[in-house]
Amino acid sequence: MPVLTAIDLLGIQRFVFGSNRLRDVIGASLLVARACSSVGDGPVAQHPVDHRLMAAGGNALLRFDDLAPARDFAARYTRWLHDHTPGLEAVVVHRLYGEGELGRAIRALQVELARTKLERLPTAPMAGLSVTETCHETGLPAVHVARLGGQRAPVSRVTQAVRAAWKGDRDGSPWTRSLHGLAARARVTFARPRGLDDLGRSHGDTSLLAVVHIDGNRIGRGISAWLDARIGEDCRDADLWTRFGALSRGLDVLADGAMQRVMDRVARSLVTREDEAGELITSVVSKMPDLAFTLRPATVDDELGDEGGVCLPVWPVLVGGDDLTFVCDGRLALDLTAAALAAFEEATVPELGRVTASAGVAMVRSHAPFSRAYDLAERLCQEAKRRWGESEQSQRGCALDWHLGEVRPGESVSSLRKRQYHGGALTARPMLLGDVATPGTWRWLDAALLSPKEAHSFRGPRWAERRNKVKALRERLRDGDAAVAQTLAAWQRVDGDLSLPAGAHAGTGTALLDAIELMDIHAPLDPREGGEEGP
Repeated sequence: MPVLTAIDLLGIQRFVFGSNRLRDVIGASLLVARACSSVGDGPVAQHPVDHRLMAAGGNALLRFDDLAPARDFAARYTRWLHDHTPGLEAVVVHRLYGEGELGRAIRALQVELARTKLERLPTAPMAGLSVTETCHETGLPAVHVARLGGQRAPVSRVTQAVRAAWKGDRDGSPWTRSLHGLAARARVTFARPRGLDDLGRSHGDTSLLAVVHIDGNRIGRGISAWLDARIGEDCRDADLWTRFGALSRGLDVLADGAMQRVMDRVARSLVTREDEAGELITSVVSKMPDLAFTLRPATVDDELGDEGGVCLPVWPVLVGGDDLTFVCDGRLALDLTAAALAAFEEATVPELGRVTASAGVAMVRSHAPFSRAYDLAERLCQEAKRRWGESEQSQRGCALDWHLGEVRPGESVSSLRKRQYHGGALTARPMLLGDVATPGTWRWLDAALLSPKEAHSFRGPRWAERRNKVKALRERLRDGDAAVAQTLAAWQRVDGDLSLPAGAHAGTGTALLDAIELMDIHAPLDPREGGEEGP
């Protein structure tokens, strides 16, 4: 009797963000992809294609002809995890099914996976017996001595594995291979960012790192509803297998396409020119020239597998299914997030049709704890989902939320907003992606309040030359709408041309404060066809 085997990786975020070094985070994400995806040399990727229903996002659904080979695979798979991805755990569940029962078997596996995860006994490893030296990165018992920052230092088995994954991925992962295509179009040699500073930190400025987490809106619920409908139709197993596989692959293509659009957008916003010493430098071109910055050259290090070239200021961390997480320079975060969400809006997934997504953007100081930044991005994404769920059906598109700076440990986003924004009344976040004609949406805020081409925007010629009044307006917003209206009326007696952008007025002061906070941070890119040579 055929068997369905479901695999669910546990603690992915804890495993990936266990270090504050970007190359370790990327190396860990490569190991997760090898462990549970249809590409690479992992056990799931080597399973026959026609017996692989789904493999992405830390989940896999495989078919076997009998229970014995399924159990044999589970034994080999868990041993492979132990040997190649130490610290990453998984739940494996089997389900036998008869002719015409494929749909019910998939639904039963979903329930059984959830139950098994709740009932499992957590592991209690005793890895530190007789070992007194700890890893400088993870705090786990050291098993090896490696070079860190030019010095020899003890590292754990986990750190050793992720470093090996980084070093071995010169051309292995799809994103490393995609650098070659980007380089051909931009006429620049790209390299993977090794550290957080390689994402574009500018010396002398307050540098921001952004962690962006994007998740589809009610995709799991939509898949369950679609599957229930097929069960009700008594859909044949072969037909259901084909259609469910197309749905799964469609979600993979969706996430990959969104990430590729983000990287393409950065590559098309680069210019290469010679500096005074005759050296070629590559810069990110922004619609705000003051926020443009130069890409950092990569450090050549054969031991770590680093290449020459310049570092792309964005890099994917987790990509699979309807989930997408990437890191980038904080100045580019909101522009790239909007580009990724636009890819979701424009795409169509087989069997599901049009889908939407929500995004959380955590912009923190470049050396803030990586795991906390991801946790904040995930919580902001949930806030964006809540905003999306509260919107009218006709207005639903994508939604996003962002925050500048860190949050107190244990503090929720809502309590933070109540504390910093007068009970949340001074911010319009989270907001829908929307369009430029609808006040209160991101696209409207970006075009009307932050565009240098809009005469009355805070970056336009009238307000840009009066930064002292912008700062004063920020303080008046805290005093209420009446205070804002009174202040504007007083200024207009002297300068009649000074007014708020179209669609903004004292009653929408929340979006005004959001825009003022982003004035010196948000760098909208200026893409062009290829990376043209600069003057």
